[in-house]
Amino acid sequence: MKEDILIDLLQRTGKQSRDKLVKALNLDKNNKHPDRQLRIIKEHINLSDGKYKDVLIVGFSASKGYKIADTEEEYKHFITEMKARKSSMDIQIEKAERLLKKLEDDGHE
Repeated sequence: MKEDILIDLLQRTGKQSRDKLVKALNLDKNNKHPDRQLRIIKEHINLSDGKYKDVLIVGFSASKGYKIADTEEEYKHFITEMKARKSSMDIQIEKAERLLKKLEDDGHE
């Protein structure tokens, strides 16, 4: 499974750039969007409450890569970043809902 390989790579290397992870997982072969595939694999691990329930993969900006969170600072930073993204997404969803309602209301006049 790609998830197991990703976790093993990150446990052995500490952190890796996305480019190196894409190559190590062979996502660059016959795949239009290998970076997207890598993100999907990472999210599958982070959303899992089964086999991977104690593994959280976080991004880091230096060389744009991933690592397994293992410090208090990394968990706090992840929480802060995700809360900010969630807030931003909530605002955008509310705006889209308002605009859709306006469009639907205008269509019924």
